Amino acid sequence: MNDKPFFVDRSSGIQKTYAEFVQDVNAVQFVGSVYSAEDQYVLLTSLVAALCCDQDIALHQGASKGSKNDRAMQSLKPNLKQSALWDTISTSKSKVGMSTSGTTGRAKFIQHRMETLTRTIRCSLHHQGDVWGLTYDLASFAGLQVVLQALCNSNTIVRLASLESSAMHDEIRTLGITHISATPTWLRLFCSDGISHASVSHITTGGEIADRALIDQAHARFPNATFRNIYASTESGSVLLSDGDLFRVPLNLTDKVRVENGILAIHRSLLAESIRGHDASEFYVTGDCVEVLSKEPLTIRFAARRNDWINVGGNKVNPYEIERLLVSMVGIADARVFGRTNSVTGNIVCCEIVRSAGAAIKHADIRIALEKLVASYMIPRVIEFVDAIDKTPTGKKSRSE
Repeated sequence: MNDKPFFVDRSSGIQKTYAEFVQDVNAVQFVGSVYSAEDQYVLLTSLVAALCCDQDIALHQGASKGSKNDRAMQSLKPNLKQSALWDTISTSKSKVGMSTSGTTGRAKFIQHRMETLTRTIRCSLHHQGDVWGLTYDLASFAGLQVVLQALCNSNTIVRLASLESSAMHDEIRTLGITHISATPTWLRLFCSDGISHASVSHITTGGEIADRALIDQAHARFPNATFRNIYASTESGSVLLSDGDLFRVPLNLTDKVRVENGILAIHRSLLAESIRGHDASEFYVTGDCVEVLSKEPLTIRFAARRNDWINVGGNKVNPYEIERLLVSMVGIADARVFGRTNSVTGNIVCCEIVRSAGAAIKHADIRIALEKLVASYMIPRVIEFVDAIDKTPTGKKSRSE
């Protein structure tokens, strides 16, 4: 295992084995309480060094005011043994802080202990040959989940996040990537060029709504892959798992997951420690709107975030539904629908469109197609063609104007 590849990041010229990683962790002498994710490998070694020494650490995505040189520097002596790598990490008493995505508003700072971070991590000899394609920032909850899952089974991690599409395809082929974890937004764009990868055996997505059309598209591009759709959040960690767009609450969570007025609520025992400490309510209302398809067992489909609905003259518009219709049209690779303040109707529906390569679809084509499918107040009044959709650091579509 000494020579087994651990972390490969072509964009930064980094290729580290497990032996080199442990050596780099043990070389960390100081870690600040707040750490920038600008250098992903440095963040990773510093995080593991802090975990080895039961030191609390906060991770921030991208460049931040706090860094490894902040005023709360702590001296460390990790003394990590390669043979005890996972045991040391999984039993750490550290609190790991990170921010929510801030998709629709101000991001919140959340702290987790290892028991919630490793709730769904699975260690198995069967998975020791897995190679993970990392599309997330390491300072996000989803990115940290990929790292922990890989470390648990001594897997290789290949960073895809900063690469062009052609380079990502090359990495999957040449490095034998078997597992990819990504947002639906990333998957939709990656699948749009029609290239298939038969070697990939598992696709995991979450963080946004994955509709049936996207799931079918992913199956076509990764024909031998098992598809996992995860409902997770920075506040709670991973909660529900599905192989499609319907989520069935398992028996062990029947008393911990419920729907209140159309909104998903989860029991406080599933929340991060920092949330439990500041909210005495028995159930935490997530803000995720769901459709109940069955009560026994409780089966749901996610519809939208409560704050994402667009109020147009008293009529509610679900932006995800309009996006689903838009991306089903020939000539559209991706779309973002959002509301903009209007003095007459309160809000109007707006959208950004990414054309498919070589497509010549026009504003009028989109409006004419939508007129046959939805009410007039749901049709975007402002349509802008863009090269790319704005995303949050976690890879989700930004819902702010």
